[in-house]
Amino acid sequence: MISQKVISLVENGSAIRAMFEEGTAMAKEFGKENVYDYSLGNPSVPAPKEVNENIISIAKDMDSVVLHGYMSNAGYPDVRLAVMTLAEIVAAFEIVMWTWDHRHEIEAFINGVVGKIGEFCEAVKNVLIDRIQARVELVADLCQGFSDAAG
Repeated sequence: MISQKVISLVENGSAIRAMFEEGTAMAKEFGKENVYDYSLGNPSVPAPKEVNENIISIAKDMDSVVLHGYMSNAGYPDVRLAVMTLAEIVAAFEIVMWTWDHRHEIEAFINGVVGKIGEFCEAVKNVLIDRIQARVELVADLCQGFSDAAG
């Protein structure tokens, strides 16, 4: 006996299956070479030779229990690490590209900051010079006072 739910699923199908069937019908009508059907991830071009060679190598060399068994729900840790590393590389590349695309604005900003630092340093220098000058004048006045008193 078949479950009513399973019968319903088979009879009604899914949107993805319907798209697949539509792609098959269109390929018959317009020619397979004129239809790009990605509904179920179907390739439209042959896999590179290296892909086929690696599949054969994996099938020959990997433990068949692992090869045909289910992975954990979270996926394979080494694949997750590789994907995470790739994502970090892509993110770093995007930052570099953003920086390159905005290099003129960044340069203007840095020049502005450097200019403000220069203005600040100039202001501090002037304050220090004024204070030193005032102290030099004070010392000169004191010395003159002592000279006048001794004289």
